Amino acid sequence: MDNIKAAFEGFVINPPDMSSVTAAFMQVTSAARETVPALVQAGTQGGTGFSSGLLNGCNMAQNAMNGTVKSIIATAQTIVPRLTSTAQNAMNSFNGGLCGI
Repeated sequence: MDNIKAAFEGFVINPPDMSSVTAAFMQVTSAARETVPALVQAGTQGGTGFSSGLLNGCNMAQNAMNGTVKSIIATAQTIVPRLTSTAQNAMNSFNGGLCGI
């Protein structure tokens, strides 16, 4: 046993220097503290912009649809009386033709 003790008598394991690892971890933590709020802000701005764009697009589509519907209604209001008049004239002509036979 003395021989083993003598063999390892000068052998020393020094604890590793963790200061560089700790410093690197602190840098990563510091960068994350700065980056996360910036990412949140960018995401919020992007979401707001997307929502605004979507709302504007929907409003434009609604306005276009309202204009189209109004145009269809206005056209129908002029066509229906003309069709009615044309049909009445055709029936009167037909009836007149029957009575003249």
